[in-house]
Amino acid sequence: MSESFQEPVDERPPRRKARQGFLSKNRLVIQIGLGVLMLGLLWSLFGPERLFALPKVVTSSPQWSSERGDLQNTGRSAFSGPEKAILAWKFETQGKIYSSPVIGSQGEIYVTSTDGKLYALSASGKELWTHQTDSSILGSAALDQEGNIYFGSDDQVFRALSSDGTLLWAFKAEGKIQSSPVITNDRIIFGANDGTLYVLDHSGTLQWKQKRNGEIDSPVAVGEDGTIYVGSRDKSLAAYSAEGKLLWEHFTRGEVDTAPTIGADGSIYFGVVFFLQTEKGGIIPGMVAFQEKYQYPVWTRVYALNPDGTWQWVFKTKHVLGASAAMSTDDTLYVPSWDQSLYAVDLEGKREWSYEASGEVSGPPVIDQDGNLYFGTRGHDLISIDSSGKLRWKYSADDEVFGSPAIGANGALYFATR
Repeated sequence: MSESFQEPVDERPPRRKARQGFLSKNRLVIQIGLGVLMLGLLWSLFGPERLFALPKVVTSSPQWSSERGDLQNTGRSAFSGPEKAILAWKFETQGKIYSSPVIGSQGEIYVTSTDGKLYALSASGKELWTHQTDSSILGSAALDQEGNIYFGSDDQVFRALSSDGTLLWAFKAEGKIQSSPVITNDRIIFGANDGTLYVLDHSGTLQWKQKRNGEIDSPVAVGEDGTIYVGSRDKSLAAYSAEGKLLWEHFTRGEVDTAPTIGADGSIYFGVVFFLQTEKGGIIPGMVAFQEKYQYPVWTRVYALNPDGTWQWVFKTKHVLGASAAMSTDDTLYVPSWDQSLYAVDLEGKREWSYEASGEVSGPPVIDQDGNLYFGTRGHDLISIDSSGKLRWKYSADDEVFGSPAIGANGALYFATR
């Protein structure tokens, strides 16, 4: 299936960033990414004199089990977030953090880093243990109901650890694993950079795999009926049955490298970016000369599809989608963009309102149980707004806030900077 509208080729946003693969080699982008790397915690119940007196709240299941919180990638939390922005602690890793923290049932936090480590931290920021791999880890970890931790890395190995850090098993893939896994009751689902979609059982045994024609960089989404939706850089979103049968493909004019989000009626929402391909060596207008071969984003769109893959509508932003969208319980889609805006979009694809930030909105938003939103920017801000788009508070971090925040049962908001 393919889109049913004509894309105007001359509508192009300002050319500000260059990109090659998942990690840009553009000097400007690398310079922006350099800085102190930390995992921060905002806490609203204690004043500065009790910054480290954080309670341990135990729940029956993980408090934030995956990068986007649930199988539909809605970004919704079951807990209320902080009312004020007060820094409780920060933890520094030995590498960059491109991932999002996840939270176990005991309130423990897990975060990955390009130093090749998975870190396990207590709710008060104490290092509990680390697991060292042989290469960078770019994707987030994910948790099952028993508290086991799953993640992939650039060494093409997907690992399962127990809650105390013991290696349970390892699975060798055919490409780098930079997407975050999704865990169902009986399956583990993740993609690799060679375009392979893998489905394992919880013992690490391969159930099936399917090959796409482009890299899979982002998490899949899983519908209520078990259908798996996966985007890739072959300019498509594909739907597979739980048994691995291809149900449909929807091809676009741009790459799909953000996680799809599924609405209550089964509609699928995802971002598309069209890249201008340049040859090795040259000059992009308005930018410095380059020596590598680059792909430069020239337009971006949000697509809405019906559960059968047919087209509903498209929503245009002025620049690249910063990350995956979030879906509220009242069916409002929140779209982050590098045009420095977070958009609220209704089910018909119409803009309800937008919030203008001081920098590109680089992280996927999280919605707490009260409908408040939390998201990060490349301008080093962590921002909270209410469901009408009104600013609640803003916290200035030491570096850009890249991944998705996570809210714990203790009311704390965890986030990572590069």
